Amino acid sequence: YDYRVLPERKLAASSDPFMFTVDDTREARVQQAFQTNPAITDLDTFLADTGTQAFLVIQDDMVIYERYFMGTQRDSIVTSFSVAKSFDSALIGIAIQEGYIHSVEDPITDYIPELAERDVHFQEIQIRHLLMMASGLRYNDDRLILPEDDNLTYLFDDLRHLALTETEVVGSPGKTFVYNNYNPLLLGLAAGLGSTIG
Repeated sequence: YDYRVLPERKLAASSDPFMFTVDDTREARVQQAFQTNPAITDLDTFLADTGTQAFLVIQDDMVIYERYFMGTQRDSIVTSFSVAKSFDSALIGIAIQEGYIHSVEDPITDYIPELAERDVHFQEIQIRHLLMMASGLRYNDDRLILPEDDNLTYLFDDLRHLALTETEVVGSPGKTFVYNNYNPLLLGLAAGLGSTIG
């Protein structure tokens, strides 16, 4: 429930929203697919026991399985945290399709030239390196719950400033996977999303 204290920017609802249709006649197929795993005898019990808040399966623009746990429901507000990374990569794909970004092979400095002005090594980082979490950027992975901890980049009010001043190239891009919050932050800046992706 820390969404109450995190920096936020409210989004206005569309006047013509897309609505998924619902087909609950296929729920049994979803349950059976998961229950082929010997560790899952009942999908709902498994989801509740693993601290899941919401679990949806969508196929062909149709919700075929939808469950909520831990007191949440369809209109509950929660922080997306790393779910935003999936939206980030989808938006990069859309930006490429619409011509705003040429290719995943482009250096990130084509879209954020300020990085190259600070360190020429940023020119070696391609968009695909950021998408693959293999950028070579420094990242603190000790999981300390401190405001200055890199893992809590979402606590900062000015994520653009953080990305442009605190990122540091310490490895060769494309070599090592490191789950790093700076990667999606830079992708969001490259796609013109400002500081909305963290």
